[in-house]
Amino acid sequence: MTMIRNLWIGLLMLVAAYIQAQEIYNFSAAAYNVDGLPKEIKGPLGIKITINPDGTGAEGTSIISQRLAAKGWDLIGVSEDFNYHDELMSSLYDYSAGTNRGGMSFGNWTDYLQKKAIDTDGLNLIWHNRYTVSGEYMERWQLCNGYDSNGNDEMVKKGFRRYEVAFSNDAVIEVYILHMDAETDPEDNAAREVQWAQLRDAILQRDVRRPVLVIGDTNSRYTRDKVKSLFIDPINAVSNLSVQDAWIQLKRNGEYPRLGSDALMEHELGEMGEVVDKILYINNTLSRCKLKANTYSLDKTITDDEGNQLADHYPVVVGFTLTVPKQNEYQLQAGQYYMRNVATGRWLDAGGAWGTHAMATEVGHPVSLEPISDATSNVKYNVNTHIYNGDAVSYLTQGDSYMDGDAATWRISVKDKALRAYSVIYSEDGKNYALTDADKADGFVSCDDYDAESNNQLWVFYTREERDRLLYENQPTHPIDATYLLPGAGFGRNDNDANACWQGGPTIGWTDYVWDNCDFNAERYNGQIGTLSSTKTNFDVYQNISVPNGLYYVSVQAFYRDGSISHADSGRQEGWEVIHSEFYVNDKSIYVPSILEGAQQEALSESDATSSYGYIPNTQMGAAIYFREGLYLIGQFVKVTDGNMRIGIRKDHTKTEAWTCFDNFRLIYFGDAEEEDVRNGVSTVNNAVAVDTQWLTLGGLRVSRPGRGLHIGRQVLPDGSVAFRKVMIR
Repeated sequence: MTMIRNLWIGLLMLVAAYIQAQEIYNFSAAAYNVDGLPKEIKGPLGIKITINPDGTGAEGTSIISQRLAAKGWDLIGVSEDFNYHDELMSSLYDYSAGTNRGGMSFGNWTDYLQKKAIDTDGLNLIWHNRYTVSGEYMERWQLCNGYDSNGNDEMVKKGFRRYEVAFSNDAVIEVYILHMDAETDPEDNAAREVQWAQLRDAILQRDVRRPVLVIGDTNSRYTRDKVKSLFIDPINAVSNLSVQDAWIQLKRNGEYPRLGSDALMEHELGEMGEVVDKILYINNTLSRCKLKANTYSLDKTITDDEGNQLADHYPVVVGFTLTVPKQNEYQLQAGQYYMRNVATGRWLDAGGAWGTHAMATEVGHPVSLEPISDATSNVKYNVNTHIYNGDAVSYLTQGDSYMDGDAATWRISVKDKALRAYSVIYSEDGKNYALTDADKADGFVSCDDYDAESNNQLWVFYTREERDRLLYENQPTHPIDATYLLPGAGFGRNDNDANACWQGGPTIGWTDYVWDNCDFNAERYNGQIGTLSSTKTNFDVYQNISVPNGLYYVSVQAFYRDGSISHADSGRQEGWEVIHSEFYVNDKSIYVPSILEGAQQEALSESDATSSYGYIPNTQMGAAIYFREGLYLIGQFVKVTDGNMRIGIRKDHTKTEAWTCFDNFRLIYFGDAEEEDVRNGVSTVNNAVAVDTQWLTLGGLRVSRPGRGLHIGRQVLPDGSVAFRKVMIR
């Protein structure tokens, strides 16, 4: 008995230790279509328009509010929250909700006549006030079907919303609320296919390293819609992601219904039957947070006093557990980080030799720390850079310090607790070597003999959230480089994951690799018009990214050749050269420079072509050299107020042999500054001596030296920050 008693005590101690080593949060999430359209719309002269005769109305919505308050669910993703939002929240005293965009009224009559979408989506997240919710984002579906038929999906701006829900500082998830196209005509089914693909791409492109909840009225059935092939399978194909449908997991043992088979009706099969309201969740192995669905139910108790259903749908409810390992204050956990050198202030990046050497730059590249299971004291890691070479390896190497080699064991341990700075060390032949930014002019990072006193061998590890906070804490008088917000900003060689974020099919890189000249860029080229060339179309190469609100200066190096070399040359000489490519950020755009504006009197590369104005690039490799010399730099200011930025290069005209080449997008963040203040001479330069100065015209075009007139000086300061000043040259 003593042995058994001791065994039980030991097991209880292990369980207690396990619980103490984790933060554990149990919560419930519900998907509920609240049927919030009015039964009728009343206008002047007694005019009435019947909209939703069987709707629950204001009175029924007030009862729904009472029932939800009694349930105490933590997160409620609602759809059709249109005209009765106040009634819906009337009894939810301990809850908050996102933006209500209103409903339908006689005031929308002109919209109805013009078949114009009313500016509302009917979506919302309602959450218990014990949680912190932020980052509301709304996106409209790219395709819906039917304005006055087929579910009236085009009558409102249907789409999805995204929120960040924080249980603690370390326990944060993202929640998507959605309402998809209704009805089952082929056009409706096709619209839902587009919507599932759009939602999938939005989640994958955001790549936040957090668990994700997807809640909503999907109007989809696995037996009818391609949910699995369009959403489930592509996400599961990403090595660090796994997505599950709580109903499939808990009621069907993980077995998905076969597409094309008979519908699984809930009224016949109970909870083994399928409903269109769904709750799915995604885990990411790069996140410390893990979601697990524990219970699933279709709650049929949201009824009036006579037991009548109050809305078109009963809510789907899933009970979840969110776990987060408690971390040693100074022990780095598995996950993604940006590494910043203490001495230089520069960030670990890739570039230089073969385009994949470890570099120190103003931008930086995220790496993933992968703890090694047999590590003593859990301080040994592989450093995964996600810069893939031809052998599909992507790790920081020792000795030669490349970013695309085989996995190697690094000891990463804190050396300066005040700075939270770490040494990154390996041992070989009885000696210790440390990753070092020796502040070389070429920016190369090396592995040098370990020196316990050297700040050049100390690195601070920032999570994405911590790096974002550097922007939020930024003052307008001290602009900061925010280019890390744009994946693939420099089209790095072998940076496949980041480069894949660009939409529009840019051609990246070139075929003639030179070991010290692999600074890839992107191009779009028109072939011979009238041939079968697939490259002769117009284009729009872009990304949609989430950014902190504020003022940005966004720049790029780019040029446009108006047709063949001879055609562009003649056009410029004779005054009929036309620039068709433009660089745009949200609703602002400027034309990119003519390739002839950067002409040089001496060739910069062996592939250069000649023109009446001098030598110009004629290949992507040649363009890289011209870009490296600082040519063809343009930029523009943009004020972001909704957390979203669309940035790209586009061309709206087709011309034989027209060539657009571009590289090195940069984002400089000014916080709450106003463009007018920056342009009108509010100096942002302190007394520090700049380590580099570039000159731009007010139109954003870079010049080698300022001539007469007003110019903007962009200065890189010793701490890596960027400052601007306005200068009048007389």
